[in-house]
Amino acid sequence: MAGRDDHLIHDRGGEARRRNIVGAIETMTAENGYAPTIREISDVVGLRSPDSVVYHLLILRDAGRVTWKEGKSRTLRIVPGS
Repeated sequence: MAGRDDHLIHDRGGEARRRNIVGAIETMTAENGYAPTIREISDVVGLRSPDSVVYHLLILRDAGRVTWKEGKSRTLRIVPGS
């Protein structure tokens, strides 16, 4: 049975994708003054499915690199010093 942390073993470039996602969040937040939506992130980083962005955001949140308020739009933030 697959474990919760299996994605850490079989990353296959996921860390690079997550760096792109963090960069997109930083850039779009700086340019617009507010956080991007999941769809906007998926468009910028070239992921077809917003679910793929959510997958990576959950990994980033578990690692303490991003945070957001559940159920609230545009609350995605990069954790300072992460």
